[in-house]
Amino acid sequence: MASSFQQKSLLRKIIYIALVVVLFTVTVFLRSASGFGINAQASNLEIREENIGQVDLTQSAVQLITMGSRGFAVCVLWASANEKQKKHEWNELELVVKSVTKLQPHFITPWLFQSWNLAYNVSMESDLIRDKYFYIAEGIGLLAEGEKLNRNHPDMRFSLGFYNQHKIGISDEANTHRCLYQMSCIDPIERDPNRMRQGNDPNGPVDMVKFEQFCQRHPMLVRRLREALKRESPADVLDFLAENKKIPSIYDERPGTGSRAQATETKLLPPDKRFRPGRHLDRRFR
Repeated sequence: MASSFQQKSLLRKIIYIALVVVLFTVTVFLRSASGFGINAQASNLEIREENIGQVDLTQSAVQLITMGSRGFAVCVLWASANEKQKKHEWNELELVVKSVTKLQPHFITPWLFQSWNLAYNVSMESDLIRDKYFYIAEGIGLLAEGEKLNRNHPDMRFSLGFYNQHKIGISDEANTHRCLYQMSCIDPIERDPNRMRQGNDPNGPVDMVKFEQFCQRHPMLVRRLREALKRESPADVLDFLAENKKIPSIYDERPGTGSRAQATETKLLPPDKRFRPGRHLDRRFR
């Protein structure tokens, strides 16, 4: 027969288990009750994950894996990003920046700072204007990604507009950046300079019929090239198109997406992936 101590111990265990079951049931009820439950209140106040912004499964998984070490990991990655920038290790810098934002998707400071860092500091380290344009687009793309995850922060939308205006519209290389910006919205097949030369020969004479058709479809671009950048002859215009063939685009230019030689148009990227060069463009133009 069990002793008095064993009976009391068993009774305590039964009470503890009963309390756990009761508290768990009450918690589930309070969370799921309609009207006054926690989930209902969170939806009304728009503080749930799907109310704040687009839900990213990868980011949620990374946050759960790091658990209490997320703050330490962010500090290490931030310091690593500064070191990568000092050493001009741009590819590694991009990976580190993306990792920081995945660990803190709803803290807007990393989005604002790192997008500004790419669009201003990193872009100025490049010598070629098309490389500067690439990193400006990288910064804008990073900020656009952050805005999708944080819909209720006007600072991010303001910065998006400001970067476009300041770095593309009124920068020192504004005329070139505006031309590149317009080219980003033109089908790469349509602005392929080889298609506007006789026999598709890169060194052949200009096919004036096809060049005239291009000018009629994009008069603002051709006029800016002629008057602002002094690309006055058709050959000069085609040379500019050839020099800046690989730039961030709203079109899907990934290898293996179709035969470029026989295609008549390029497929548009999904709206949420446009002007995101780090995800869909190779870097051959660099």
